[in-house]
Parts: sequence; C-alpha cells; structure tokens
Amino acid sequence: MSTAEVTQSSEAIATPVEISHAHATTYRPDIDGLRAVAALAVVAAHAGWLHGGGFGVDIFFVISGYLISGIIFRSLRQGEFSFLDFYARRVKRIFPALIVLLTSVSVLGWLLLPAADQARLSEDIVAGAAFVQNLWLYASIEGRYALPRSILSHLWTLGIEEQFYLFWPLLLAATWLLLRKWRLRSMLATVVLSLASYAWALSSDLPQWLLPWNRLWELASGAVLAYLQFEPGSGTPPAWMALFRRPSIRGLPGMLGVICATVGLLGLDDKWPSGYAWVPVLGAFLMIAAGPRHWFNRHVLAARPVVLIGLISYPLYLWHWSLFTLAAILNGHASTTEVRQLPLLWKVGVVLASLVLSYLTYRYVERPLRSSRNTRGVALLLCVAMVVCASLAYSLLG
Repeated sequence: MSTAEVTQSSEAIATPVEISHAHATTYRPDIDGLRAVAALAVVAAHAGWLHGGGFGVDIFFVISGYLISGIIFRSLRQGEFSFLDFYARRVKRIFPALIVLLTSVSVLGWLLLPAADQARLSEDIVAGAAFVQNLWLYASIEGRYALPRSILSHLWTLGIEEQFYLFWPLLLAATWLLLRKWRLRSMLATVVLSLASYAWALSSDLPQWLLPWNRLWELASGAVLAYLQFEPGSGTPPAWMALFRRPSIRGLPGMLGVICATVGLLGLDDKWPSGYAWVPVLGAFLMIAAGPRHWFNRHVLAARPVVLIGLISYPLYLWHWSLFTLAAILNGHASTTEVRQLPLLWKVGVVLASLVLSYLTYRYVERPLRSSRNTRGVALLLCVAMVVCASLAYSLLG
C-alpha cells in the first residue's frame, strides 16, 4: 500500500518490459492509478457496493512488493544499499499518516465510545503502532471471517507489509551475495511455497490468512517482476516476456491483466479472503509488466484524477474504515461488521469525509515530511512520536 520512492522523469520507457536501468528511476503514474483502483475497491467493498472489492488488498500487496523490491535491487546493484537508510525511508513513508490516524481515533474513542470499547481500542492502537495488528487479530478472532468490534482492524495489512519489510531486504541481500545464479529461482520458490501455504490456510477454521507467510506470495510476485525488469544480470528473460515486445500482440498480456483484475474486483467471489486471489494478483502483475505505454495504463490509470486518488490512497485506506466503524457504532449497531447496514447518506458522507481527510493528510503531513532531506533525523522523530502516541492512547483509554 506504499507510494514509489522513485524520481520523477519525463523520459518514456522504450519497451514495456525492457530490462533497463531506466525502470529503476522512472516514475510511473499508471502504478499510482492502479493503487487508486485498489483503494477505491476496498472502500466500495466495506460500503457494501462491490462484492469483490476486498481483492484490492491483494493488488496492493503486488504493487508494494514490486516497488519496494525494485528500490532494493537498484541499491544492491549500485553497491549503495543501506539497511538503516531503507528502514528510515519506510518510517518516513508509513508513520506520518498512521500517527495522525491513531491520534485522531484516540480522541474520538475517548469522546464517543463506552468504557469497554475504549479498553479494546487502546489495545488496538498499541498493536497498530507496533505493526502487529494482524497477529493481534489472529489471537482474538473466533472463526475464519468473524472480525471483532475494532475501529483499527484494517491495520492488519500494515502489519503484514511491515513484517515483510523487516526480513525481505535481509533475504534479498543474502541471495544477492550468495546465490547469484539462483536469485530468481529462490524468489519463485518463495512464491510457490507461500501460495501453497495460503491455499492450505483457507481450509482452516482459524484466520490463517492473517499470518505474514500466507500473504508473502503476493508481495513476492511483485518482487519477481521487479527483478526481471531491474536486473540486467538476471540472464535471458523468460520466453513469455517476448509477448510484450511483439507489435502484433504486445497489448494482449496487459489486456489479460485488465480482465483478470476487473473480474476479481467485480465479484469473482463474494467471500474474502478467497482461493481466487491469484486472479487479481495475476491481473496486477500483467498490468504492471505491460508498462506505461500500454493504452489502458496510459489513458485510464495515468489519467490525472486517477493518479491524484492514487497519491492519497494510503491515508484513504487508513481513514475510511475507522470512520465507517465509528459511524456504525454511533448508529447503534452492535458490531462494526454491520457497517454495510449504514444508511446510504451515512456511507456517502463517510466516503467524502475520508477523501477530504486523506487529501489534507497527504498535503500537510505526508508530503512535507517525505520531502525532508534529513531522512534519518525525521525517521527518529517519527519513531519517538509513534511511541508517545501509543503510550498516551493506552493511558487515556486503557
């Protein structure tokens, strides 16, 4: 669910999947557009307007794995990779909007919620601040789909992403140095093993889909594509990639990606998580691989309004569920899972409020902090602010 930390460039990419260093430095507005589609799909799913919108989360994971792994591969190839700088950039990207959300939810929870719900909220804030919300939910959910009454349950995705960021750079750095001829194969093996684990997890009565290794295949799928595009030393690209360069059929894989993503989001399965998650994941993979020159990417995903929503997609994801659940509680619903029963005007109001708050968060919090050149200093201050935020919330609500 993270925005690419790449430099804006006006140079077009020569071919959709050209194995070139240009991929490591060229900003792709179509990826921001794809992020917008994923975010809006999740919002629509929570509002009860789109059955397959939950697959937007799966698309988010592919995008995140692609962008983050591309940054790592570029740094490793240039011999400039630093774990400290990598994690400092992650803090600058993830912490600002999250701190704003947790602080706001703490105040709103203190003002609006009964004591029993305040106690639960304080625990969720601490879990969210520590990026272990997925593990906390796993320990407290009864049944595969039964979510507890939580204003911050959606932070499970951040937990998985941050746990991925914690070990993935270490794994890539190790394989880069030790397994030069096996880099791609090791990532493909990771995808296969994690996908098999995910398939097994869906047969369990427990919410195994919340565990990081069962979602790793989605993030690693994006990493595989990043490796094929960013690393010229990976050898001859697979034969299927030639499809992207043949003029007669160059657009077909990208269109297949559009179809897969559309079919998934429009309701391939009315339950999520689903064994059909591979369909939108494949769709996202092919759409990104098709490159910025593919007509759908260029004319639809890279359209200015879509890109704008993509830029605010992270705070939009953070705000919308918390506002939806607060609205449900204020409407007298016994559980936050009854968000879909909110009156239409309330849903529309929450969506509009989420968009406004997301833009304000991006414009006045995220962007100023991310533009700072003192990456390590800002990251340290944000870590301190996160600890203070969680401590005060626990003291206030616990």
